[in-house]
Amino acid sequence: MDWYEPVRRNHVHMNVRRPFGRHLPTVITGINWIHGHTYTIDEAKDLLGTLDQDGGLVVRFSADVRSDTLRPGVVELQVIEGGSGRNASTWYMGGSFAEPDLESDESDECDEFTQEFRYRQTTRETLQDGDRVLITVRAAFLLDRCCRPVDGTHVGGRVPLIRTGSTLTAEHGGDDCCDLPPSGIGPWTSGTGAGGDVFESWFFVKER
Repeated sequence: MDWYEPVRRNHVHMNVRRPFGRHLPTVITGINWIHGHTYTIDEAKDLLGTLDQDGGLVVRFSADVRSDTLRPGVVELQVIEGGSGRNASTWYMGGSFAEPDLESDESDECDEFTQEFRYRQTTRETLQDGDRVLITVRAAFLLDRCCRPVDGTHVGGRVPLIRTGSTLTAEHGGDDCCDLPPSGIGPWTSGTGAGGDVFESWFFVKER
């Protein structure tokens, strides 16, 4: 290509797409469970923090999120009963946010931010063989520093696993296709560029 000649159509390569705009959306960059994986009942208890104050589901963001938007109802755990008998009945598992590690904005003492949250089961309901735990995060209600919603669509269920103290050692059983997001660069995250939406994920439970 001659830098002194006009740019022509055949000089433009569209194989790498970069976001363009005044604002780069905050997205979900990692979770501490494997989407669609099957855990034993004991592993699921450890993951949900049923009996462990330091356990729970962890969701990590690409940038600061306002801690005051981590309110009841934003995250929901729903259990869909399975097994060999009658199934498809559902019930909601009680839970709450653990106290996040906060960062204060010196320009406004009322504003506190975090880049991840931990949500753990606070009730004693017992999971059964064949159950599915559905995790819903209403990202439209989580606001970043600019009061814009987190772009939370869980595209293809490919938000990567992050290692935390409560992360189990199971290997990811995903396929080899779509290793890179549509942009062709960087790891997968949530989001389509539109902002908001609902982040959905689930895992299955077996007896042993």
